[in-house]
Amino acid sequence: TQVRLIGSKGYHPSLSNTLVNQFGISQATAEYLVSSYGSIAQTILDKGKLNALNSLLVEGHPMLLAEVQWSLEEEMVQKPMDILARRTRLATLDVHAAKAVLPKVTEMMRVHFGWTQEKASQEMDEALSELSYMTP
Repeated sequence: TQVRLIGSKGYHPSLSNTLVNQFGISQATAEYLVSSYGSIAQTILDKGKLNALNSLLVEGHPMLLAEVQWSLEEEMVQKPMDILARRTRLATLDVHAAKAVLPKVTEMMRVHFGWTQEKASQEMDEALSELSYMTP
């Protein structure tokens, strides 16, 4: 029997073009999402559209706010660095951009998990500490 990778069902080579036309996102964002999630990119964008989260996480990079929400709901992330370093890899690609969006990511996590402001501040401080080791 064949084992299919998650995101392979419904994948086709022109999926990124379909997403550009359907959601009005850039080609770079569509290609990034398809390469990261396969056909699940469609689901992420559908949910993002419902919640008005199909905007860029940070200018100059293809990651979307919808991707953060998806990670919170479906990928069991627990800390801001789970999203910034391990899921989107933004921290390894552009540590300054990761620092810039850290408050936004932490706030989304605070709302999602019901964190207190104190807990959110602790998580942000921990992430800033980790990011400081990545600064060139």
